[in-house]
Amino acid sequence: MDASNSDSLNIADLPVVGVANWLDKSGNERHATQIIGANQPILQNDGVAFDGINDFLDVDLDFLAGTDHQSYIVAEVIADHANFYGATSGGGGNESLHVGFRNGNEYRINFWGNDFQPDIGSNFDPGEQNILSYRWEAGVGKEVFANGFSEASNTNAGTIGTMRDGGRIVCVTESSHGCMNVIMQEMIFVTGTNISTANDERIT
Repeated sequence: MDASNSDSLNIADLPVVGVANWLDKSGNERHATQIIGANQPILQNDGVAFDGINDFLDVDLDFLAGTDHQSYIVAEVIADHANFYGATSGGGGNESLHVGFRNGNEYRINFWGNDFQPDIGSNFDPGEQNILSYRWEAGVGKEVFANGFSEASNTNAGTIGTMRDGGRIVCVTESSHGCMNVIMQEMIFVTGTNISTANDERIT
């Protein structure tokens, strides 16, 4: 998904321009949608801006179930560090994927009972646009990258299940996770065996 490409956005006719659909450019039609005007993010600074209170997009993330994946996200985090993507609800074992931040000083890449929450390191630029990447290799480990550099890794990763109550970009219903005030310019997912150092460097 690329917010700088106007063809990938379906803009609702509201007093403030709301993003009703953020289209998947991969050809797989995994579009992110929001039919409720009050919950629609807005287009701002060539990005999709979420207010940290009500804004979110629904998206089918079940293609992440049972496989390795790595995500690449270009974003400026403004406040309320929370999840970039994952399940709508928490507490559902491997069906409750949550990826992003745990708070203002930790990343989050986990599902319930399989947590990895490393400290945000010096490669992340607070208040600036960052390229963030989250790698999940089932049964092998997880790793978080900021601006092309590894922030932290571990050697424990279970296998992701289907999303509990559906998938979302930014907000979840779990009160301890919350929403995020963020402007997202781009999001890319790579799944399966294509996760290699060479491919990672090309995408970044």
